[in-house]
Amino acid sequence: MTIGNMRGRRVFYAICLVLAARSSAQLSTPAEAYLDQIAETWQSYPTIVLGVESTTRESNEGFPDPVVKTDSMTLHPIPSFRLTHSAQSIVQDSGRYALRGQLYWSNSENETPSLIQKTSHVWDGERFYEHSTPAGVDDSPLFVRRDESVGKGMYRKHLNGSELLGYIGDDNAPFYEVMRDATRLTLSDETTEVAGHPCDLLVAETDQGRYELWIQQDNALALRRVRVTRDSTHRVSGEGPPAKVEEDLDGNIIITSSKTKQEELILDDIRMTEIDGLLQIVSYRKTRIRDFEGGGHQVQASEVVAKESSRNPAAVSYDAFQMNEIADGTEVRYVDGPERDIAFVWDAGEIRQRIAEEVMDTISDQTPTEESVEEREIDSSIETNEAEPTKSTSIQAPLEPSPRDNRWIAALVLLVALVSAGYVYSRALRR
Repeated sequence: MTIGNMRGRRVFYAICLVLAARSSAQLSTPAEAYLDQIAETWQSYPTIVLGVESTTRESNEGFPDPVVKTDSMTLHPIPSFRLTHSAQSIVQDSGRYALRGQLYWSNSENETPSLIQKTSHVWDGERFYEHSTPAGVDDSPLFVRRDESVGKGMYRKHLNGSELLGYIGDDNAPFYEVMRDATRLTLSDETTEVAGHPCDLLVAETDQGRYELWIQQDNALALRRVRVTRDSTHRVSGEGPPAKVEEDLDGNIIITSSKTKQEELILDDIRMTEIDGLLQIVSYRKTRIRDFEGGGHQVQASEVVAKESSRNPAAVSYDAFQMNEIADGTEVRYVDGPERDIAFVWDAGEIRQRIAEEVMDTISDQTPTEESVEEREIDSSIETNEAEPTKSTSIQAPLEPSPRDNRWIAALVLLVALVSAGYVYSRALRR
């Protein structure tokens, strides 16, 4: 065997090893392949229309009184019991989403919860709108953002019944995305029966906690039972009760929430029915138990019911992503972008800029009269660096030329006369 042949074989073997390594890296474990199938199923239905109602009974004990280091705000002690009821409409379609809801609560099981606030969170594909109206307030401003990532986080924060959309508890991403980043993902070889349904058990160790999902074998949309456990070493998305409030050097209020020491979240008693040809979750019970650093034990028991559910695009109303609930004249505040320092108002379903300007009558042969300053509203698409209109207090009649203007005119006439005389004189000399 020649040296050239030996070198050629070595190169060939090296190439084979590289290809084999790449192929093995591309192979998925059974657990990863199963999770990919679940994710594909959940993501294949981009249209969601939900009407969700939830009732939560919350008990608290062992919390220290919040620390207050400012005179501009007061924090009340955390109540030992709170009853919360929420009614929301949720629409997601073609990358747009809308959440509208009403929140009620009381501090007694025997009292009917009172309306606390109405909220709207809408992303129309270009802007994110946030409107919150506390009970008894009629003039809350409309906040607008252009950064969808921030807006989507706020939308997610106010979303009840989030498990219907694949979000577990306070997670900012669906469970299948959280579990894809697991340090360890396993699929049990044994079939587990939950409420009479054969289920696969998928377990993931992630930086957000340990996820245990019992998923119905014949329907990847069906979460039959869920258990998530976390401690202080995990990254937790949700916030605890307020522990401290203070002001910074600029006078801004800063509220510090209690840090979670340990948490357990369980979804069970999950009922499903067929809607639009798909077996979907229509109700479930959620139990959340948390212990906090510095003291405090909290138990939340929630019952969530989907009063309306559809994945049919025809169920999305034409005005689902329009802010028709906003009254004309409502103040509009941009939170980001170049419009932050400009005053806007809501008018006839549009954002318009407020500008104080003279209204002048330009009709010919009409006697000018003094007009009062009034608000003119200009569409917000106008560039903000455009020069402002000239402002005056009245319209004056045309002015006669001033003496200074007359002197300039006389000088110009004299100059023209001298040039003409010089020209005539030069022509005479040539003759």
